[in-house]
Amino acid sequence: MKKDRNADLYRRFRERVYGRKLFWIPMILLVATVFSLFVFLTPAEGGEATFLSMAIIALAGYIYGPSTGFVTALIFGVIMFFLHGQVPEINFYERFICEIGGFRFYLGEVADYVGGYLLMGAAGFFCPAKRKGCRSREGRPFGKEHRLLLAGFTLGAFLRFLEGAWNCWYFYTPMYESAARNLGYCISYSFWYIGMEYIVSLIVLLIPPVFEAIEYVRISATQRYYINHNHL
Repeated sequence: MKKDRNADLYRRFRERVYGRKLFWIPMILLVATVFSLFVFLTPAEGGEATFLSMAIIALAGYIYGPSTGFVTALIFGVIMFFLHGQVPEINFYERFICEIGGFRFYLGEVADYVGGYLLMGAAGFFCPAKRKGCRSREGRPFGKEHRLLLAGFTLGAFLRFLEGAWNCWYFYTPMYESAARNLGYCISYSFWYIGMEYIVSLIVLLIPPVFEAIEYVRISATQRYYINHNHL
């Protein structure tokens, strides 16, 4: 009796959440935020390499397409800005917006967190739902859907890498004499937290059971589940 009741509750749960974007998007944001707390590398120059947070937030675009992907990534960037940005020691507005008297703007952190993570939404350009033959079936490891996931994540991470290098150049200009050395420093700075996180995340995404779990989530998030009330 208890087993039947649990099975019925599970079926009703699936009926309520499967195919509902308003459930899955907050779940993606929550999981990505939790994983962002696991930092495995903090370069001396700044930045943090988190465990899989970029890959997880890229799933919003991979599952639902670029529009939802960019909006979700933007929200996540704002969350990361307040969660991981340097907490103001004196005044919130002085630290994060501007110091009117000295004309000091702190747009570097805004661009790095909000703008940088926003670009992860580019993974949505490789959404299987936009590709013929991929909408209603789970992909196989190293099949078409798997390649789309890897390509989308790579594009988003590469764009965020470029933003990180530009951010370093524009807001925190290095003091080397030659432009080549300054550029090399900015690229190195961006690589040691964005590049390293990308490499670790890519290795995880290449694991077949991980991709199979992602595909299960994708199908659950895009297809409604209906209980057959007419079965015997």
